[in-house]
Amino acid sequence: IFVYQKFMVEYLSLKSWLIDMTNRIRTQAESTSLSEAETIFNLHQERRTEIEGKTHRFLQLQNMGRELVERVKVQSNTNSSGPYNNIEFI
Repeated sequence: IFVYQKFMVEYLSLKSWLIDMTNRIRTQAESTSLSEAETIFNLHQERRTEIEGKTHRFLQLQNMGRELVERVKVQSNTNSSGPYNNIEFI
């Protein structure tokens, strides 16, 4: 797999998850009773845990993007035919 392709697969996966999570948070109803408030609170805790669990993937994506940019910079300096011609396989 190319580094760029791997980056894009992870990016699209996280983007899809983020859109889904945003929609779930926005569609949450307001509580009208203590029981509903407890349910919403528990749901909030679950979502918070899920979001915190994705932190490492977002950091990995950020690092992968930085590495990709650096590779393109190095290759564009050493290869006059174009920066994307010799992107390495992982």
